[in-house]
Amino acid sequence: MTLKVTYQIGIGILALTIGIATMLGFVAIPASENILTLGNQISETQARASKTIARGLQFRDIAQNVEMIKKDLPQITRVLIPPGKEVDFFTTLEKKNQIHNLDQLVRLGTAKSLTPLIQELPLTFELRGEYGDIMAYLDDLERTPEQISIRKIIINRTPPATEKQKPLIATVEGSIYVGTP
Repeated sequence: MTLKVTYQIGIGILALTIGIATMLGFVAIPASENILTLGNQISETQARASKTIARGLQFRDIAQNVEMIKKDLPQITRVLIPPGKEVDFFTTLEKKNQIHNLDQLVRLGTAKSLTPLIQELPLTFELRGEYGDIMAYLDDLERTPEQISIRKIIINRTPPATEKQKPLIATVEGSIYVGTP
């Protein structure tokens, strides 16, 4: 081969290389960058769609729970002390205590909000009297329409100096539930 043919082949290879490089630079690389960008956008869209679906499912669950609560609301409110009627409840307790010949001391704790509609009010009763009277009072207390949760009952003898008057002290710890206005 002559130098001229070799030179022409070299120029042809160089031109081909420049053409391929130009095609890569102007077509393939921008296209691959666009493909990567589109892939990222698709991933972000899928993530947003997943979150939207999850929120929709949560909303559906909440809506179902609300419907269940609406159905049970009359039963729930029957066991709550209506807002502003706490004094009436304690007056009823005082009457029960007199019926059962007991001395009663009630100590209230700090109200705690359980839901926007319900507050828990911790309380402690101290009852002094005969065993049968204390048990009758507790039985009567159980029959009240309001919900009273009793966590602990401790019954002890009174000190000997007062034993003839009221032989037992019952300490009852629990909570009542009050509706919020």
